[in-house]
Amino acid sequence: MGNPESGSIDPSSWGGNAHFLKVELDPENGTSFTHLGTVQLLAVPYAFHAKTVENDKVDDADADASNEIQFLTKSGNTMTLSQGGGSVTDAVDDADHDATNEIQALSLSGTMLSLSRGGGSVTLPSSGGGDNWGTQAVVTNPSLAGNGTTATPLLIADNGVTTEKILDGTIGNADLANNAVNGAKVLDGSLITADLADQTVSTAKLGNLAVSADKIQNSAVTTDKLAGGSVTGPKIAQAGATTGQVLKWSGSTWAPSNDLLGSCLWNQSGTTLYYSGGNVKIGTLSGFTGQLQVYTAGSEVARFESAAASNWISLNTNGVRKGMFWINDNTLTIRGDEGVGINFKTDGNNERLAIETDGDITTPATGTNRHLLPVAYGYVNQMGVLNTAKSTTNVTATVTGSAGTYNYIVTIN
Repeated sequence: MGNPESGSIDPSSWGGNAHFLKVELDPENGTSFTHLGTVQLLAVPYAFHAKTVENDKVDDADADASNEIQFLTKSGNTMTLSQGGGSVTDAVDDADHDATNEIQALSLSGTMLSLSRGGGSVTLPSSGGGDNWGTQAVVTNPSLAGNGTTATPLLIADNGVTTEKILDGTIGNADLANNAVNGAKVLDGSLITADLADQTVSTAKLGNLAVSADKIQNSAVTTDKLAGGSVTGPKIAQAGATTGQVLKWSGSTWAPSNDLLGSCLWNQSGTTLYYSGGNVKIGTLSGFTGQLQVYTAGSEVARFESAAASNWISLNTNGVRKGMFWINDNTLTIRGDEGVGINFKTDGNNERLAIETDGDITTPATGTNRHLLPVAYGYVNQMGVLNTAKSTTNVTATVTGSAGTYNYIVTIN
């Protein structure tokens, strides 16, 4: 390969100096050689030095003229020198046996120094003469601070690293200081549920009216999440209800329905509840046909109670009071108002005693307007003993009869 060259090798200095084999290659057959390697020649060529062996100054105590001879061999891309001379390995993988395709050319275009075959390029200083590190200032943009000298080393300026300089996914939680990311730095809509740890969003972090209805999952709000009195009428959907209807339990849900399965018999005027027709029965539906009936199996049928010392139950006709049952200072009074007398009847509707409006006490026996005056009387105590008859002025009463038979006669003289 290439052009053969011939010449002579001067044998005069083989014994006095060290000799090396340097290999260079120019695949273009020109003058631009690439250095492939250099190795020292320790015993080749032997013949040129053999004739001076008698002048050898080496102390060869073993008197062996051949044991210092070394041989250069090549195996693959490794060149080895025998007798412990070492080896050199060519790191280039030249499996294709092409002697030129690994050769790279270095070129300079302006201040751009480039290496061919994808070797890259560097920009040389435009001022020429190269950098004088340690004294010459480094030209930087605002992302760097310092000038590269010992006094002001080169470093990243504050706020010098922008978003486009950071590789996606390279910043982890450990790289962020506490509270370093504020709301203004988070893109709207960029946080999804999976980005939030459980229970990390507290009530204090939510603004008023910040959570809309479409953000709440169906059935997600339970009773214990509602404050007492927080659900007001305007917050309850109409659900088809009409005026006067109420919510009733259907067995599975609450639904609007008519109250009392129809119209209500009771009416309200301010704070007064009244009933204008029909009968009212408490405790029973049978028997009595009056407007009010109270039935109970207990002893106390009804109770009328007032905190006032003087209180009464009025009896009225067409809005006019006719009488009353009156409690006043622990005294029960049956009172008829103006123009009203009081009758006592027994055994049905049989009048026994009447108190007229003028105070006369009459019975059917005395007739109307006849006074029934107690002129004399006697009485029997609870043990059946007859007590002495009492008399009024000018009237004497005597008592006869048997106490054991409760048969007494009071005679007025």
